[in-house]
Amino acid sequence: MTTLFTEVIETAILVFKLYLRLFVSIPVSPGELDAETNLAIGLYRGIKGLFAQGGIDNDYIDKLSRYISYTEDTPREQPHVVADSRPLPTWPETGDIEFRQYRLRYRPDLDPVLNELSFVVRSKEKIGIVGRTGAGKSSLTYALMRLVEADSGSIIIDGIGISTIGLHDLRSRISIIPQDPSLFEGTIRDNLDPTHQYTDDEVWAAINACQIADLLDIPTKVRKPKIKNPDKSDTMSKEESKQSSKIRKRHWIEGTGLDKWVKRKGSNFSVGQQQLVSLCRALLWRRKILVLDEATANVDTKTDQVMQSVIRQEFKDCTVLTIAHRINTIMDSDRVLVMDQGKVAEFDTPANLLARDGHFKRLVESMNLSKKQETRPFEQALALSSVVRLSTQWLTTAKGYGILYTMRYTPD
Repeated sequence: MTTLFTEVIETAILVFKLYLRLFVSIPVSPGELDAETNLAIGLYRGIKGLFAQGGIDNDYIDKLSRYISYTEDTPREQPHVVADSRPLPTWPETGDIEFRQYRLRYRPDLDPVLNELSFVVRSKEKIGIVGRTGAGKSSLTYALMRLVEADSGSIIIDGIGISTIGLHDLRSRISIIPQDPSLFEGTIRDNLDPTHQYTDDEVWAAINACQIADLLDIPTKVRKPKIKNPDKSDTMSKEESKQSSKIRKRHWIEGTGLDKWVKRKGSNFSVGQQQLVSLCRALLWRRKILVLDEATANVDTKTDQVMQSVIRQEFKDCTVLTIAHRINTIMDSDRVLVMDQGKVAEFDTPANLLARDGHFKRLVESMNLSKKQETRPFEQALALSSVVRLSTQWLTTAKGYGILYTMRYTPD
């Protein structure tokens, strides 16, 4: 009776919350709704335990406190859509970006991470962004996507201040490939085209351009939970039980091509392959602005070269911002933006920056030095082995001459 009663309460509260969200027009994002639902379920389970045990547990009080804190006290994002300030469906058409005296801080009591930034990125430019750790490179991504709202100043994209439009209208017009790729459990087609806006031919064109077609030829092997059959467990021999367990342990999902199955978080792909899938997704969407936030930091050299080739050939009509982990990935950029302590230290072509003694040249020299230092232990070991080898040869030769001398001059 107790279980039935608590389940009725749980269902009633969930239905009431759903009614408020759908019909009372309380603004909420999908992420907030998901978080609220998970917290609510934990709370309801606590209520069940309360009824079952006949008392109050501190754990349930903590869940209730967190639920109230997250749902009532946590600041919400800005509106996802501003009805009277929506850009055209074709926005942005050129991909011009301008920062005007832009300042960003993560909390009011913290120092700015971006301080009075002012620079312009022209349409179709390929901009490399470099700087030491903590210089503010990734904060530029947060600013463009409005993951954190500006403290002051503005960002203008194709003549529209991004703070005047809804978050959905902004974020849905910019492609971003972060350092940690996002793949979801489902088919490769669902990962590339979740809303099914593109034809199979268009999806295949993007797949071939990004050189990932070979990854889709092999079906995915996934784990299947073991199913114990009490009726047969006694009659089966030990060997039969072992073989049956192996068969039940794994099975194949036979989809290939666009039906190739992607495991949770893309675990059946390497990090480099996941990044190529993310790049393929961006290529399919064809947005005018592409941001790569250290996207090649964890990939091998071959994958890095493939990504750079695809970006040069397929995104030539797009504005591309590349936050670089490896200096060589941005050396063919139109211009390089050098960040230092949240400010623009330098902004020019790579050739001009290397021609003068500035931040970029020192950064390149320091990275080259670190590479030399990485190979120095190997070089030292190689030199030491050469010394040991020569010394051994000399001792062997000396010993031989000594033996000959002894044999020749030893009296009878």
